[in-house]
Amino acid sequence: MDVKMGKRTWDPESSPNKRKLEEAKYVMCKQKLGLCLPGFQVYLPKEEHTQETTILRHGKDYGKSLNVEGFKQTMALYFNASTSDSKSRRAGCELLLKEVLRQLQEILAWFQRQRLLHFYASSLLICYDYSRLADPPKSQSLINGYHQNEDDPASWVRVKMIDFAHVYPAEHGLPDENYMFGLQSLIEVVQSILHR
Repeated sequence: MDVKMGKRTWDPESSPNKRKLEEAKYVMCKQKLGLCLPGFQVYLPKEEHTQETTILRHGKDYGKSLNVEGFKQTMALYFNASTSDSKSRRAGCELLLKEVLRQLQEILAWFQRQRLLHFYASSLLICYDYSRLADPPKSQSLINGYHQNEDDPASWVRVKMIDFAHVYPAEHGLPDENYMFGLQSLIEVVQSILHR
């Protein structure tokens, strides 16, 4: 899942026309949550009658149509929280959500400390191994010469900052409130999914 961060996605050097175009995109979610959803792909559980895993893909047009409630529902769908009917899948989903929250909070803590850069039109890429939701492994494996505990969700969940084409020096050493607003909203959405 690609989640674009910030109410403002145009950078300080953008033309008035570019600013106008950017402000017209993803209006509902950008203004209320400070983020938007350019696209995602997710595996959904096997349906009883087909025994096949479904892949659901949505792009920019879907994201542009979302209001705040639709964004929240889409996040629950992406994390398989709305489809976790078995006990093991619910437990896997809970591990996933807690790990996503942990990584989001690490990124937020970094933003709260750093005063050098402001990020415009940057995104968070959220990825996870769908197969771990239903059947978390119990063994250790060697990854790049190191033992990796496969039970640790950090081994199968990633939240990474991407898209750095519009990074600028922070004016007057101020924090990047634009990015942090979206990040805090995303944290609140994930928390609400976890605690429902």
